[in-house]
Amino acid sequence: MSAGWTISSLLQDLGARGQAPAIIAFSERSIVTWDCTTVATKAVGLAARLRAQSLGRGVPVVLWAPNIPSWIVAALGVLAAGAVLVPVDDLAEGAQLEAVLSRSESHLVLTTQQHQKESAKLLGQFEAESWLLDTVVGEGISPMSPDAAAAMLAPATTDPAALFWTSGTTGSPKAFFLTHGNIASNVKALRALAIVGPKDRALLPLPLHHAYPFIVGMLTTLTCGTAIVLPEGATGPLIMKALTDGEATAIIGVPRLYEALVAAIQSRVERRGKMFRLGWRGLLRLVIAVQHAAGLQPGSFLFDPIRRAIAPHLRYLVSGGARLERDTAETLAALGWIVLSGYGLPRRPRSLPATA
Repeated sequence: MSAGWTISSLLQDLGARGQAPAIIAFSERSIVTWDCTTVATKAVGLAARLRAQSLGRGVPVVLWAPNIPSWIVAALGVLAAGAVLVPVDDLAEGAQLEAVLSRSESHLVLTTQQHQKESAKLLGQFEAESWLLDTVVGEGISPMSPDAAAAMLAPATTDPAALFWTSGTTGSPKAFFLTHGNIASNVKALRALAIVGPKDRALLPLPLHHAYPFIVGMLTTLTCGTAIVLPEGATGPLIMKALTDGEATAIIGVPRLYEALVAAIQSRVERRGKMFRLGWRGLLRLVIAVQHAAGLQPGSFLFDPIRRAIAPHLRYLVSGGARLERDTAETLAALGWIVLSGYGLPRRPRSLPATA
């Protein structure tokens, strides 16, 4: 990939990777894999369709669906068309969707059949058209070479790319735009770290309508040639199934996910008896002390059986969206995982660049 980053360059690179997996999605009945060329071709096809209907540069397009392969393809297609992506929480109710439509002034919603039926009256009030994701990125779409992305009018770096909402920790959620330049600067910085590559698979259990999983978990992961693993849901058992069966080498998560992981490990230790518990705590404190004093990570081999029992391929734990507490990070690192935190200003040598 060239030094710069654009949505068009990403689609071209995806197309060149052929049948290498881009998305591995778990569902109740099956595991669905979309290869890189399929993702690029479908995204470019959607971009061409949007452009053909004058839904390109600067036009807001709402995306309302769960974390499924067609969500990712649709987002890439909207960005490639130069339109403004407006992602909405899959669990959003009528009032939330009404606020999004009012704020974004969008007249097009890419969504699922269930959401389409539930919101038909509201969409009519806003004179908004809805396109089913299964149709716009389905098998019936006209094939188009990913190289066609290069021929499209590339969005300017100052053009708005997506409209997100804050988490609302300081009051009501507030809308903010990210430009193509904002996104490119984050992707380029993260790619330069060379943390993951084409041989990796990244588990992404976070809802994609937030900026952190969107940029770090989706765009950066695909840019690095890493396959995205989507669990069926956000519960512990479903995440563990996707983690192990999907052979994930990295997790793109938030602090509460890693706090739950530490709690689960400690719960197992508690059930092993007093002597085992005391020995465990002593060894863990020793490993943490060695990490601080010498910068070594003896836990990578001392606790290897524990890590393999949890997730045999997992190496990286990436955290963002909130502050990862030092105790949690130190415990996970002592167990032999590489912990990377990208929230706020970098404070550790292994911190990732902060995203919006």
